[in-house]
Amino acid sequence: MKVLVAVDDSTCTKQMLDYLAAHTGLLGAAQPEYVVLTVALILPDHILRYLDHNAADDYYQSSANNVLAPVKVIFEEHELNARFISKVGHPAEVIARMAEAEEVDLVCMGTHGRSAWKTVLLGSVANEVLARVKVPLLLFH
Repeated sequence: MKVLVAVDDSTCTKQMLDYLAAHTGLLGAAQPEYVVLTVALILPDHILRYLDHNAADDYYQSSANNVLAPVKVIFEEHELNARFISKVGHPAEVIARMAEAEEVDLVCMGTHGRSAWKTVLLGSVANEVLARVKVPLLLFH
């Protein structure tokens, strides 16, 4: 089984990873192949115009490293095999695109638990991913 695990720097991600590590049999007898993905939001144009290309790239790389470093530790501690990928873009679009490109069997991600009112106003990455992916989505809250 191939699993895309979408991560960010939230406590939801930490809880999801702890659960996945503690319940390795949840996804079948054989150890799944994990593809761990973090997505940095594109910097707004009004900021990008003042940065050179290298500065923006450094920001995106630093952002990805800040998210992935503790995630890698959890995977190493539990001896879980994973590939780690960072992308830049809109999280729901990138997650759905990567799920298709990697031909995964399952997408796992945390939800931030916004109130219904905030979700209506701001949208929900989890809802967008659910609408876009063609494979099961396992949400952790």
